[in-house]
Order: sequence, then structure tokens, then C-alpha cells
Amino acid sequence: MDPRLWKGPVAPVNAVVDTINININTLTSPLKASALPSPPTPHSLPSLPVDPLVISAPPPSTVSGSVLATNPPPPPSSDESPLSVIGAQDDSWPSWFTDAHRLLSSQDLGREYTSLINKFTELEKRTAFTPGGRSAGFGSDNRPPEVHYWISRGRAIQPKISNIADFKDSWWRWWKGLQPTWRAVSEVEGLLDRTHRPVSMGGHDWSTINKHGRNAFFSVLATLLWWGAASTKPPIEDSSWMAAVEDVGWVLDGLLGVHTPPAPTSKPSRSRRR
Repeated sequence: MDPRLWKGPVAPVNAVVDTINININTLTSPLKASALPSPPTPHSLPSLPVDPLVISAPPPSTVSGSVLATNPPPPPSSDESPLSVIGAQDDSWPSWFTDAHRLLSSQDLGREYTSLINKFTELEKRTAFTPGGRSAGFGSDNRPPEVHYWISRGRAIQPKISNIADFKDSWWRWWKGLQPTWRAVSEVEGLLDRTHRPVSMGGHDWSTINKHGRNAFFSVLATLLWWGAASTKPPIEDSSWMAAVEDVGWVLDGLLGVHTPPAPTSKPSRSRRR
């Protein structure tokens, strides 16, 4: 070919090269204008989350065929467990005492009242659960009117205490009037506490309050049940109610000292046959 014909496409090649150079310069100029971000230092690296170390308890070891627990025992509870009522619904009880026991244990009024039910049960047991008549029970002088309401309806309908303050005053007057003269509490104002109870119970005459049956301590414990159930706060926070429960329990302890349980009879031993 004629070499002169090659001069035509040379210019476009140079133009392409210039164009490439211009494009490269155009692309690199912004990079020079703006600073590139500096590589992060080791301190700026985000820390990876670390899972807490989980230590699995070793398997229980076996010693002489028994498995030893590896976990520590739970700490003892500060709350005392409820006191159980002894002999609940014993088949040997007469019907009147079964009904009485069912009523008195119908509500949970605390350990102190439960202990009172147990003492009452033991007293009636030692006196052969004799029901006794009206004359064998406590008198009605200063007795809360709710007791008459209850007895007159066959002890089937519980009275409602509308005024607890009046009921407290009436109850204490009634209870103080039932006490033996050697206690000298009939003229005491307010509740009775440990200062009104002698240290020793021995050598005292309990005959005036030595009563049992449906018209004696059953009525006393029933009034404490109504009183505690009608309280707007837990009965154990009522100082007057707690004092009444403690004093009745103290009297029952004295009567249990009078009515000692019968000695167990020993079975005759069988002689061996020769």
C-alpha cells in the first residue's frame, strides 16, 4: 500500500491517547483533593462480644451406691412453717366435737391460734369429750351478745361483728369474770398480759374455770375466731387479740396440768410354752 494512506489514522490514535490521559487526570484529581481515610488504629477496632464463661457443674459422684448432690443446699427459710392441727377429724371423736373442731380450724389465724386449738383438743380428750350441759359451762355475765345469737341458732350461723372495739371490751370483761379469784384480774383495765400471770401454776385452785364441753372453751375459742376473722388487719398484728390468745392458752396449760393423761396400760407378757 501507499504509506501516505497511513497518515490519516495516526491523528485519531494520538487523540485517543490524549483522551485517555485527560480521563486519567480527571479521575485522579479528585483523589488528590480529598484526603484518604487513615487506616484504623488497633485501639479503634471494635471489640468483639465475648460470651460469659459458663462453667458446668461436675457430674454427681457416687459413693457406696449413693449419689452425692453437688449443688449447695438452699438457705433455710426465715418463715416458720405452719403449725399442724393434731388429730384432725379423728373418727373416735363424738359428733359435737367434730363439728366444733371443723369450725375452729376453718380459718388460718396463725400458729398461736392453731396451738390453742391443739390445747383445747387435748383438754377435751382428757375429759372423755363429755359434752356437758348449760350448767357445766361458763356463765353469761358480761358475755358478748354474739355468743347468745350463735347458741340460739344451734351454732350453725356465725354472728357478724360490726364493731370490733365494742366486741373487744365485752370479751375482756367476760373473760376476766371467768378467772379464779387468786388471779385478781376482775378490776384490771384493758387487756391481760404476762404481768397478770404468776410464774408458777402449781398449788392454785382452778375449779372455777375448770370447765369442758360445748358450753365452755368451745365458746371462748369461737369468739376468738370471729374476732380474728373480722379484723381489718392480720390478727397477729392486733395486740389485744394476741394477748387474748396467749392468756387463754396459759389457762388451758394450767387445766392440762390438773387433768393429767392416764398412764398407759402395759399388756401382760405371754409366757413361753415349754
